[in-house]
Amino acid sequence: MPPLELAASPDLKEEFTKLLTDNVNFVSNMNDESLGPEVLRMYSRREQASTAAEDYINSSELSLSRQGRSYTICHAKDLSRPLHSRRDLYETNDPYIKRSLDKKRREPRRLLFHEGAVFEATVNGKGYSQSQVLMMVEKPKQKDIESWADIKLLAAPAKYSHTLTEDLPDKETLLQEGWTEVTIGVTQERNNLKVTHSECYRKQYTLRHVGASTINKQQGQTIFGPVAIEVRKLPSRCSMYAYLFTFAHSHHHLPSIYLSIDYTRMLAVGKRASCSNVVTNPTGKHDTHRGGQRICH
Repeated sequence: MPPLELAASPDLKEEFTKLLTDNVNFVSNMNDESLGPEVLRMYSRREQASTAAEDYINSSELSLSRQGRSYTICHAKDLSRPLHSRRDLYETNDPYIKRSLDKKRREPRRLLFHEGAVFEATVNGKGYSQSQVLMMVEKPKQKDIESWADIKLLAAPAKYSHTLTEDLPDKETLLQEGWTEVTIGVTQERNNLKVTHSECYRKQYTLRHVGASTINKQQGQTIFGPVAIEVRKLPSRCSMYAYLFTFAHSHHHLPSIYLSIDYTRMLAVGKRASCSNVVTNPTGKHDTHRGGQRICH
């Protein structure tokens, strides 16, 4: 919609006000307490994946603490040794090595374990494949995590579009729906990363959260559950109002939408919102693909 058309029409202004009043709530930032771990956060393509994952873990940890829910954080162990050396790997805190591992390895520095946590596998394993969705129904014991013992998760059936939800299905229901129990271990010490004059290895469970992603990566995905979409600033206040009108009008049927507007970014959060080109189909799902209306950039 041209911004001037919205500004010049009293009827559109009234509709705009009603749409925002009925369908939109405003949040301050990605760490707002209303955005729990069940909210899928989609960041701008300029946001680094490692930063997005850390933001998700930080905000989810705050939300779980407020709700009094039990959780455990698994910290990766970064190891190194001089290149071509036969000595054992030793733990390192070298910031350059850690950044290099962040960039070259799929496993993050931290994982947040709690009932209902949703991950994707970073490797192929027995009964599951790389990038397959995995759900944690039972939180592992602290002693098992500290000893890097294998943990049990449920692997989603083929062609499953991930859902982050506050309502955790019981294990038996998931198994009846085609989920399978699989065993997840830690990264193997092979094909270690070579950084300057060092050989480096990140010891972490072969998982990463699906709760944080980039907008571009979600192109083509069918998404359910609450979604937080980061939108960079618009060129003018009038354009921003026109954008909000278009967004709210397209998603007025959603149970809830959250927007955060400051001078540099906006968030759009909806129960079934999509981050890029959106086409509504009769099933109520939103499929993101190349041919629809651009709602986010």
